[in-house]
Amino acid sequence: MMKEEFIYCPSENNTEILGFDMAGKSFCDGSYSIARHKSEIYVLEYVLSGTGTIIQNGHNYTASAGEIYLLQKGTQHRYFSSKENPWVKIWINLKGTLMEHLLEVYPLEQVVYPGDEQILEYFEAFHQELTSGKPPQELQKSCALLLHGILSSLYFGALSRHQQEPDDALKIKRYLDQHVLDSVTLEDLCSHFFKSKAQIIRQFKKKYGITPYSYLLEIKLQYAKKLLTQTNVPIKEIASRLQFADEHYFSTYFKQVEEVSPSSYRSNSQH
Repeated sequence: MMKEEFIYCPSENNTEILGFDMAGKSFCDGSYSIARHKSEIYVLEYVLSGTGTIIQNGHNYTASAGEIYLLQKGTQHRYFSSKENPWVKIWINLKGTLMEHLLEVYPLEQVVYPGDEQILEYFEAFHQELTSGKPPQELQKSCALLLHGILSSLYFGALSRHQQEPDDALKIKRYLDQHVLDSVTLEDLCSHFFKSKAQIIRQFKKKYGITPYSYLLEIKLQYAKKLLTQTNVPIKEIASRLQFADEHYFSTYFKQVEEVSPSSYRSNSQH
C-alpha cells in the first residue's frame, strides 16, 4: 500500500540561494510514478530498499537499495517504482543558486550514484533540520552545509572509483612528499616498497627524469625556501629540520642550486 510522509517547507525559509520545494519519505507500490516535462527543481533521492526506473532526457536508469539518484533542473524526467520490489526512499526537492554553483564545482553528470552511511546521515540530518523549527537564517546555514556534504561525497566517491591505482613511481613520489622532514635513504625505499635499489631508481627516473634522492633534495630545498621567506627560523635550525648533516652542508647545497646563500636569499626576499 502506497504511503508518503511529507515535510512542510514554509516559504519564509526559502531564499534565492537555497529553496526547499518539498521533502519526505516514500513507501511506494506499483502505482508510484512522478513525471516532470521541464523540471523547475533539483531532485535528490536516497533509495533505502527496493528498485525502480528513472528516465531522464530519453535515457533509462535503474536505482536500487543503497543508491542515490540526482535529477537536474531543466530536464524532462520520469521515475517510477517496481511493483514486485517497490521503493522505500528518503528525498529532498531543491532549487536555488547554491545548487547551481555547487554543481559547477562538483560536476555530477551521472544520474545514479552509490550511497553510503555518511551520505544517508546527511539526508536524515537534512530532514531533521527542516522539522527543527529553526529561524530561517540558521536553517539556511545548516542545510547549506549538509547539501555541500551530500554533493561533495557523491563527487569524490565517483572520482575515486574512476581513478586508476597509482603506479609504483607515483607511490614512491608520494612517500617522499610525506617524508620531506625525514632522512629517507634508498634502503628505506627498498624496504618499504619491497624492491631492489635498481628497480626503485629505474622506475622513478623513467617517470620523473631524476632519481628519488635528487627529488627528495629538490622538495627539501623548496621547503627551505618557504621557511627562509615566510618565517624567522634560524638557518641552522632549518638545516636540522630538513635532516641535512649540518648548516655548512645545507648552505653549500643551497648556494650550488640557487646561486645565492640562504642568508642572502632571505634578505633579498624582504626587499
